[in-house]
Amino acid sequence: MKKFVAGLVAGIILASVVPVLAESTAILGRPVQGTFPLFINGVRAPKDVVVIDATSYLPVRVSGELFGYDVDFVNREVLLVKTGTYNARWSHYIRSKYFSTDASTAYPCLVVADEWYIPVAAFGRNATYSPTSTWVTISLPNKPPVTFNKDAQYAPGIAGFKDGFTSYVRLSALLLKPVVQLETLWLEWK
Repeated sequence: MKKFVAGLVAGIILASVVPVLAESTAILGRPVQGTFPLFINGVRAPKDVVVIDATSYLPVRVSGELFGYDVDFVNREVLLVKTGTYNARWSHYIRSKYFSTDASTAYPCLVVADEWYIPVAAFGRNATYSPTSTWVTISLPNKPPVTFNKDAQYAPGIAGFKDGFTSYVRLSALLLKPVVQLETLWLEWK
């Protein structure tokens, strides 16, 4: 009876381990050379690093979250956004019934803390600034002009900021609200 129980326990253990080993031995059709724990500032990551062809791999979601990024999959693209900054980033054609926009280009639009930011360039001739100045003014019909530092860093409630090479303006600062229709972002009066 002891041999039967020992055999049963051994069989259960092997049955549960073999599928895990089989799954981890071939990623992307290549043999896994090894797995190793990853430590960041002395803290072990939740997933191990996998080595294939002398290259270390870590799942995108795990690595993004470890390095302070929110990870999302939108429109067949993996998006990594620094935690605490953007909630979302999409490209839209920007249009309005009330003023002219550069509707020929899809612009990267940001949502930060539930506020929409769009590139200043989308406002075309409604935005005025000098290449030697850091200030930009956006003037829309029947609305007060909004002036802000186009090179500022993001801070909650800021009228505009720069991300990389693009300056963004907050729609609510312009008294506008976004209405999304497929790939088009319509700018409506608030």
